[in-house]
Amino acid sequence: MSDKSIKSAAGSHQVVKVKAGEKGQIISQFITVSDGTEIKYCLDDFTDPWIEEKDTIFLNHGMLRNVKFMTPLVAPLARKYRVLRIDERGCGESRMPTGSYKASTERFNEDILNIIDELSIDKFHFFGESSGGIVGIGFALAYPERLKSLILCQTPYKVSDEAKTRYHAGDKDLGAAIMKYGLTEAMNRIPGRRSVNPAAGSKVVDWYNTERAKTPVDVAASRYNWYLEVDFSERLAEIKVPTLIISAPGSWQTSLESSIFMETQIPKSKRVVIDASNQLIGMTAPDLCAQAILNFLETVDED
Repeated sequence: MSDKSIKSAAGSHQVVKVKAGEKGQIISQFITVSDGTEIKYCLDDFTDPWIEEKDTIFLNHGMLRNVKFMTPLVAPLARKYRVLRIDERGCGESRMPTGSYKASTERFNEDILNIIDELSIDKFHFFGESSGGIVGIGFALAYPERLKSLILCQTPYKVSDEAKTRYHAGDKDLGAAIMKYGLTEAMNRIPGRRSVNPAAGSKVVDWYNTERAKTPVDVAASRYNWYLEVDFSERLAEIKVPTLIISAPGSWQTSLESSIFMETQIPKSKRVVIDASNQLIGMTAPDLCAQAILNFLETVDED
């Protein structure tokens, strides 16, 4: 166990005890990464008491979301695995200087590496939802030795030309539209955009939009522009870790054809289709999603 000095929003410091893996507890604190950004993390460990050697699942949220979006997956996973969630830099309660945000694959990789090193986690399973899975692809290519498996949930390997056209939101690019109109108005200008199926209920849709709207506009603009430009189509065959591809019908952001292509390209991959017509199946269909994850991890653990 180590003492870590964490700077609070008010500028004072508190001493935090950081230890990964004590049973029956929830840790929710901050880790300062290499550029000084303070990343909030939550570590849930409710594994059965007879499990002595346990693996960690890192849950990485999608675009401009936070740890709360991953909460529905915690309960079904935490009985067998330690569950680590973060507020990605610029999102949720993570803290960084105003105007300093610049999205890049390399920066996301270093954040993850800093966090797992600080928590003394050697190898882990990575779950990425939507664009959070794109971050996982980048990490799997850069640090395959740190992963036990990669789970991509409604994750594109690149944004299609059709989606890019929609994402322009009537401006030169989506980042420019966000800076001009604000995040909510820019999103409303995207034809046919729907991350949450209205069938989930108005409370879910309203909560989703409210949480995302808390993101600073410069963070939103840079994160979206990174997302729209990244393209791993030529590198999928280089992913060497066992990979699960979870997809659902009805999303123009992540088509079934896209997930089929990934399955043909990633050597140790398998694909599961969940009948839930929206982009956020980890949040709106958590039991189905978690069962797919657990079934897959049983095969990984056997190997």
